[in-house]
Amino acid sequence: MKHPADHPDNNAANKTIRLEAPVEQTQRTIRVTAPFPARIFSKKRDLDELLVSRKLSIYTSTALDTSPELAVRLSELNDGYTVLETFAEGGQATVSVARDRNLERVVAVKSLKKELKNREKIERSFITEAKVTAQLDHPAIIPIYGLNRDEEDGIHLVMKLVNGKTLREYLRNVVLNYRMKGIGAFDEEAALGKRLEIFLHVCDAIAYAHHRDIIHRDLKPENIMLGEYMEVYVMDWGIAKKIHLPPDAPAQKADISGTPRYFSPEALRGDPCDERSDIFTLGLILQEIVTLQFAVTGGENHEVMRNIVNGRLAPIRHLFGRRIDSGLKAIIRKALAADPADRYASVTELSEDIRRHRNGQSISARPDDIFMKCARFAALHLRTMLMILLVFMLGAVSLAAYSVYDRLRIANEMSLRSTLMNAVYGKTAASAAGFDMTALHMQDLLCAVSQAASHLLRYNTGRQEAVSDAFYPYRPGGGKTGELPPGLAYSPFHKRRTTFAHGVYKIAPVADLPEVRKFLASMSPILPNMLHAVLESRPGIHLTQRNLEELKKEWMEQGLPVKAVFAASKHGVTMLFPWRDAYTENYDPRNRPWYRRALRNPGPVWGQPYVDEDSASGLSIPCSMQIRDIQGNFYGVAGLDLSFNKLTSNLLSSGNTGGFVLEKAVMNPEGRVILSASSEYFNRTFNPEKHADPELALPLFRDEAVRSRILGEQQGFGLFVNPENGREVLYSFARLKIFKLYYVEVIDFSRLLRQSAGKEQ
Repeated sequence: MKHPADHPDNNAANKTIRLEAPVEQTQRTIRVTAPFPARIFSKKRDLDELLVSRKLSIYTSTALDTSPELAVRLSELNDGYTVLETFAEGGQATVSVARDRNLERVVAVKSLKKELKNREKIERSFITEAKVTAQLDHPAIIPIYGLNRDEEDGIHLVMKLVNGKTLREYLRNVVLNYRMKGIGAFDEEAALGKRLEIFLHVCDAIAYAHHRDIIHRDLKPENIMLGEYMEVYVMDWGIAKKIHLPPDAPAQKADISGTPRYFSPEALRGDPCDERSDIFTLGLILQEIVTLQFAVTGGENHEVMRNIVNGRLAPIRHLFGRRIDSGLKAIIRKALAADPADRYASVTELSEDIRRHRNGQSISARPDDIFMKCARFAALHLRTMLMILLVFMLGAVSLAAYSVYDRLRIANEMSLRSTLMNAVYGKTAASAAGFDMTALHMQDLLCAVSQAASHLLRYNTGRQEAVSDAFYPYRPGGGKTGELPPGLAYSPFHKRRTTFAHGVYKIAPVADLPEVRKFLASMSPILPNMLHAVLESRPGIHLTQRNLEELKKEWMEQGLPVKAVFAASKHGVTMLFPWRDAYTENYDPRNRPWYRRALRNPGPVWGQPYVDEDSASGLSIPCSMQIRDIQGNFYGVAGLDLSFNKLTSNLLSSGNTGGFVLEKAVMNPEGRVILSASSEYFNRTFNPEKHADPELALPLFRDEAVRSRILGEQQGFGLFVNPENGREVLYSFARLKIFKLYYVEVIDFSRLLRQSAGKEQ
């Protein structure tokens, strides 16, 4: 919803009207006086009167002639001016651009419309405006060059041409820019200062007019013109009147002339109006300048005027929510007092209050209390106060210096702590993100194997004899001579013989042999897919013919994240790659935890470290998922075995490193440690025959308070300092979204602070 101030031309309350009867008052005005009006400190006089030349006062201070009568006949407009074009038109007059034939200056010509020239009241008002404006010789009142007629007896007012816009247009443009670009893009404080400077120029002009015993009676932003160099001109003096009439002057009929939104209460009531009526209108304009919205609400004329009479003005609130200084509010309220006696006595007092407010001085609209008076007194008697303060400062300088030093020390320590904590957490988060990327990569590899398996099991109808070409059957102890695959080589990392040329399959003691043979025959071509899953398990590696042998060598000697790839049939057979001969005789994949976990979830499922037949190289962490074809037929489970030791080593090399790192761990939602360099399972081998339950018991991470604080963090990440054994221990953690685990780094924060401060090498 747009505020009425955005469209002033559409509001009838902004048009100048003339009423013959006062508006009925429905609410009694309450007069409020200040509780402490007396001045405590006297105000020194200034020397403004020195600017006045007493020699010319007899000419510049005479009473203005506001009558519509002309002493001599008007000269012809065309004799001295050439009209160039008409550029504006109002209800009663048009404004044209003309050129002075003698002086060659460009002027503005305001011409009474032809159809109105015989209407005596309008013509007399036009002449009055010309005479009053011409006699008000002030920089903020537009100069008049002449009053002329034409051959058709029309009346033309020649004045200075102002190339600019009205204050209303200026305010509308300010609001429009604030709405389009946001008020934050502009310096509203500086813009308000410029608007107040414009208002002060208007006040100067009206103060001069009041000095000449003239009130404007139609002040509004539309009648204030701003030049292209920010000159300010008060225009439209057509309904201006004298403030004080001679005692013998005939009584004038009370009428209400002006713009409804800018009437004073006394004008609407039909009471006599003096300069305080203009001050009320200036208060309305001042509130608009400060708040960028109308000071009086209402759409229709009668509603607006009723609000003015009853004192129901809009609250002094900025259109865009900016704070308005309380002193400025006090100035506006005093100018808009319902009782004229409570307003400023003169426009000069109003403008003086604004100038004093801008200079940080006391204002009459809100007299200072005793504390503010003392503060301002101290500012005026700076030398004496400095001497007094110096005595106290000499006695307190040591304490102040120590206080400053101590605060700087604390600030530096807090800054260092904050910087170190941010750095620690940044590395923790980066390491956790790397873990998540590794997990996503492993899941992608597993999905590729599962999709290839489901495709083969549905569409491949190969013969059973084809199995022996890629996968060898498991035989306890190696089987008979000739049953081992060719090309076996010893792997220092996995601590066994193996080959990349073949895989192995193991049939469970209780298995459906016909279905097993079908599974093996269909799955024989899966070996290249499994090879890719093993050798591409390090993120960022793409298997090609060039790096094939190099990656095989790395897997054999140093290990890769994936130890093996396997596919287990629901009928009781396991196919595994690369080949290995470490199986127990009663091995049945359907009883393994990784198989059972996969049955409960259609997507990839991560298990916990477990002991398997390949535990000579350390524990394995499984990732498994169902093998289903596009029709949803279930065939079994595919999986990857990840190296516990390899993942833990990667954990140590990422994130924060140094002697201040006490521990790095991966913790499950139950608070138990999955991975840790300090784990009893790290770099150990296990005998699967001695573990009835392949999944090992996992230790709890630290104490319950620490675990609860990490697991209770709703966002899943953060850091906190915990005092332990006389030192500060920093826990930095982040949730691993893919694993659904927590990565935690434990930092000796006291030691890290000492190292960063250079107190420890």
